[in-house]
Amino acid sequence: MHFQFSSIFVGLDVSKRFLDVCVLGPFAPRRWRVAQQPEALRALAAELAALDAERIIVEATGKYEDAIVEALADLGAPIVVMNPKRVRDFAKSLGLLAKTDTIDAYVLALYGARIQPVVRALPSAEQRELADLTAYQQKIVADRAALKIQLQRATLDRIQQSLLHRIEQLDTECRQIEAEIDNRIAGCQQWLERAKLARSAPGVGVQVARTLVAEMPELGAMSDREAAALAGLAPYASDSGEHHGRRHIRGGRKRVRRMLYLAARTAVRVDLGYAAQYSRMQARGKAKNAALIAIARKLLIALNHMFLENRPFETRLVA
Repeated sequence: MHFQFSSIFVGLDVSKRFLDVCVLGPFAPRRWRVAQQPEALRALAAELAALDAERIIVEATGKYEDAIVEALADLGAPIVVMNPKRVRDFAKSLGLLAKTDTIDAYVLALYGARIQPVVRALPSAEQRELADLTAYQQKIVADRAALKIQLQRATLDRIQQSLLHRIEQLDTECRQIEAEIDNRIAGCQQWLERAKLARSAPGVGVQVARTLVAEMPELGAMSDREAAALAGLAPYASDSGEHHGRRHIRGGRKRVRRMLYLAARTAVRVDLGYAAQYSRMQARGKAKNAALIAIARKLLIALNHMFLENRPFETRLVA
């Protein structure tokens, strides 16, 4: 199954050692493999940038794609990093069930041509480092919570002492990481202003503000619908004929969604407007969790407008 297009689209399948490349356009598909080595990647980036492609699609693989993405971004190429599940679902819809590196590169190029995902400005190296730090800090918090649960269940003194020691180590490391995150935010005027604006919203504390600054740099430069989808808070319908199923959220940035959910739990206690909306949702039969997700989405939309208009939060006493 081969297609030709008037414009050029590139798919890059990335692994630890190699990149498989597929180029689609007004010619037969071109395919080749490049080693994951700095010189080879720089040469590939220059070659692909010279193609004047409409889209260059690469899957998010857990850091293996970073080098080529950075090289292409530096050259101004239209690079798009995609969620692997979306691309795989697209392949299945075309009946492309086989999975090899060569096929994956072809599917990525075809996805770019058929779906034409939005090309967004990629975060800077500093932004990516800040996001990595906040992700690691949250991982430490989760690990510490798991150890505390184990401590509650432990009966042997030796195990209790070991768990206490590990918890103390994580406490120290968490404080150090948080200090570095705060220092980096304080050292950038734009980040500092965004953090202050975010914290003016009900339920948004230091941790939520850090996450928004680090992992939602696009906030304030997109529509409310796009913001909700990016954070994984957009409800998707499940209707068929006369059946109207319950809407569900999915995808998006997991850590951002989790932080906004926690913020919503606080917001409905401290802000009269959100408290009233939350009560009305429950009075209409909406489950507690679903109502909190809806409040988290409303809070995100408020933050999106705050960043766009560069203003602090304004409370609303009515829905």
